[in-house]
Amino acid sequence: MSGMLSNRGVWLAILLLVLLAGGAILSERQHRSRRFAPSSQTASAPPGVVGPLAIAPSAPLGVAESEDSVVPETEPAGASVKGDGGLGFNVIGPEEVPGLRGPLEPRLLDLLRYLAFHKHRHLRAGHILTGMWPSGSRRADLTEKTIRNYIGELRAVVGVAHLPEANAKAGYILLDVPTDTERFEALARQADVIGGEAADRMRAEALRLVRGVPFCDLLDEWIGAEGMATHMSEAIAALALRLAQDRYLAGDYLGAQDAVRRGIVGAPEDYALWEAGAVAIDARGDTTALGRWMSDATHHLRPPEIDRIKATLRGPHSESSPS
Repeated sequence: MSGMLSNRGVWLAILLLVLLAGGAILSERQHRSRRFAPSSQTASAPPGVVGPLAIAPSAPLGVAESEDSVVPETEPAGASVKGDGGLGFNVIGPEEVPGLRGPLEPRLLDLLRYLAFHKHRHLRAGHILTGMWPSGSRRADLTEKTIRNYIGELRAVVGVAHLPEANAKAGYILLDVPTDTERFEALARQADVIGGEAADRMRAEALRLVRGVPFCDLLDEWIGAEGMATHMSEAIAALALRLAQDRYLAGDYLGAQDAVRRGIVGAPEDYALWEAGAVAIDARGDTTALGRWMSDATHHLRPPEIDRIKATLRGPHSESSPS
């Protein structure tokens, strides 16, 4: 009983971390939107997916899955936003561009990607040029006329329905090209509003979009300058922790472990996720799974962090964790 009370204390601390992380994400998002929005931004346009700092792909994640891990067969982990065959972008893991018919030249794919993640406003050629290379590293050999030419070539590939004609003053905007990051964040917001079992389902659905570290195989300069990868990894960790906490407090320790495991796929260096997973496994009394979990954690956390997790495991099974 004392071990259970101690573990509930850990989950209350984790809940506090989730709330603080959510506030930090919102504050950072507002700061970025002020910093990077051009003076001509359309007032009526809602903020889009902003963010991020490029993270190099981490070593393959070796989170051992117990045989009783919860992985719904009807909606497999790693599902992508594919829509009805239309164009889209999936970047929560290695990039996928569903709906793209045939290969696209790298320069045009880079432009398409930038437009897909800045759909909240019209962009003139100068805005695109500055936004894609904020440090000016590529602007020496590119001009606004070049960007306009690229836009024309891209329109010929994706069609005017996705990239309408526009004059230089009004700017350009990409239409009807959904991204998995938009879907993830929409589900997270809806879950926060609705609560209850429906919120559990929405958060689980959001985590099924996670196939790996966000933007892990992309090196676009703007992704790092806007903090896109960091923002999404933090959002994934916060949502996974919230889902795990709700399930843990409901006595669903296996479900809590599964939520954490899915979150770690997108945020493998997040300490709170590894701690929450260890606490959930410890509550189940599965010493074998706990040993594997702690062994996997050593590949992503520092030794002092491993020691901190061990200190939270107050149950009779914690002694079996590797030293």
